[in-house]
Amino acid sequence: MGNISRRDFLAVAAVLGAEAAWGRSFSTPSKSSWRERRDLFPEGVASGDPDSNSVLLWTRRAPQPKPAQELVIEVALDQTFQRVIATQRVSISAEADWTCRVLVGGLKPAQVYWYRFTDPEGSGSRLGRTITAPADDEYTSRSSVVRTQTSERRTRTEE
Repeated sequence: MGNISRRDFLAVAAVLGAEAAWGRSFSTPSKSSWRERRDLFPEGVASGDPDSNSVLLWTRRAPQPKPAQELVIEVALDQTFQRVIATQRVSISAEADWTCRVLVGGLKPAQVYWYRFTDPEGSGSRLGRTITAPADDEYTSRSSVVRTQTSERRTRTEE
């Protein structure tokens, strides 16, 4: 995605059918009363489509015993959520099979992030771990090194 404005980022999220969250440049401790309830999040969590400054996060909150209408997603720099950089309320509904997708932007390249979803009762998903893609220029130089190593191996094998 490269450098993108928040407005364009929100448009991309809408096209993907995802809610949007934006990472802050500073972190704060979590204010959530999260407690893990894997039975309410039986499909777990997932991340995908990483970019150098964004990633798509997903979960499904089972409608039983009581359906939740919204979840809160938190994205942190640490596994204990003492350094939360993004928090967003997201809607879920029967029409979307109680799933939600959240496109989180404003992230740093090649950075590990931890994330979790929590319902209004404090019941939460398992913790997820994701990593953003390297910066575009860093990716290009890493790729060329790999190609060079591969071609060197072929040359040595052919001798």
